[in-house]
Amino acid sequence: MATRKRSLSHALSAGRITLTTEHTVRRSRRRWMLLLLVSASVGAIIFQLTMQRLSDVRTAMLVDTNQALREELEGTQAELERALLDLELSSVTRAELERQLIVLTEQHKQLREELEFVKSAAVRPRGN
Repeated sequence: MATRKRSLSHALSAGRITLTTEHTVRRSRRRWMLLLLVSASVGAIIFQLTMQRLSDVRTAMLVDTNQALREELEGTQAELERALLDLELSSVTRAELERQLIVLTEQHKQLREELEFVKSAAVRPRGN
């Protein structure tokens, strides 16, 4: 049994045993916290730079899209102005044609009355 106890003790003592003080533990914790803080800061800076680049790319895309939409708007406005001019011209033409139709209808009415008068005068005997 003594051999067995000795082998267990030998196995336990075969590993490296480090004695630390509270001061060493605190210093180690501070180093790990500092490393964690620096890593988080670097990560945040990298994230911020990446977001800024993405924002710059998105801004450039929006500027390009805005310019394309402005050009399309100018083309559409020019097309609208042409359509409005065509509509105004059509309206003026229609009003003129309606006026001419009224004049021609009145002339037609007068000519029919004259024709009826001439026909009625031709039908009457001349002796009367």
